[in-house]
Amino acid sequence: MEKILIIKRDNKETERLREILDLAGYDVYTSSYAVQGIRNALNIGPDFILCDIAFSNPSGSKDVLTSIRKSKNTAYVPFVFLGTDISLQEQHRGIARGADDYLEEPVDSVDLLNTIAIRLEKSHKFVTQRKLPFSSFKERIEGYRILDQISKHREIRTYGSKEIIFGVGQYVRYLYILKSGRVKQSKANQGGKELVTDIFSPGDFFGTEALVFDMPSKTSAVAIEACRIQLIPKEVFLQALTGEPYFDALILNHLALSIQHKEEKLLSIAYDSVRKRIADALLQLSEDPGGKKGGVQMLQEDISQLVGSATESVSRTLSEFRSKNYIEMSSGRIHILQRERLANILN
Repeated sequence: MEKILIIKRDNKETERLREILDLAGYDVYTSSYAVQGIRNALNIGPDFILCDIAFSNPSGSKDVLTSIRKSKNTAYVPFVFLGTDISLQEQHRGIARGADDYLEEPVDSVDLLNTIAIRLEKSHKFVTQRKLPFSSFKERIEGYRILDQISKHREIRTYGSKEIIFGVGQYVRYLYILKSGRVKQSKANQGGKELVTDIFSPGDFFGTEALVFDMPSKTSAVAIEACRIQLIPKEVFLQALTGEPYFDALILNHLALSIQHKEEKLLSIAYDSVRKRIADALLQLSEDPGGKKGGVQMLQEDISQLVGSATESVSRTLSEFRSKNYIEMSSGRIHILQRERLANILN
């Protein structure tokens, strides 16, 4: 999970930025003063920094940008200034000193998420190109072989529909391997509005972020339907992670793909229509091993949380698809009748 540091005096705009980023699934930290911001940046090691331009005075002793760029640990962290009526001269001066971009306040949520996604993607390219890819198919298979080896004879636990597997703020004690059924991973803001960040199907494993970074989970995992999950204890997982290079590469690759998926999802929510997002979700879910006979068993509320739209909009769109005979709905399951019609919506 990417960490974003906001260095800005506390006000309504700061809280609005925090809520947008929190709901988008980022781990958000705030600092109200320049010195505090510099200290937090060096201690936290953020993946992205948003900073009030008022905290950047090249001639001052508390210039945030200069201090951030001097440290080898934060020298290449994406850094974006926030401000109102920022002159072109100020922008050029900041870029020359190492800033990556500027955002005008009040910041548009779409511009904010898009800027972060693009900058993070560029930042992650070095990691994914130099550290993550397997050099051969054989090495990928070896990583899964080790996963299979450490999962042998481990407990398999049964969860009922809507049962919580782990919640926000809990320390994850296991790597979870889904054997049957489906699980949703989601995050909610302070107002209770929920966004589904992932849907897991048989064969998927989850809980890796909290285990690798040894921190309380920022998301919850809930069974969509009755499921069976194999539990690999944390200490067994960490031992394999540190002692088996192929397994380490497998998990690192998994985390990279998770980041890529999150960025693509944010861009989809920001720019794609509700019809396109729902069509895409139905097509993907129906291809999952958990989608029996092409059917998708999900509540409309779950679909709305998955695509980031109101339940009413999802209901209207599904009704439209049903009236056009793209889908049929029965017994809480959605069956796709014309995949090509739904696929055309994506183009």
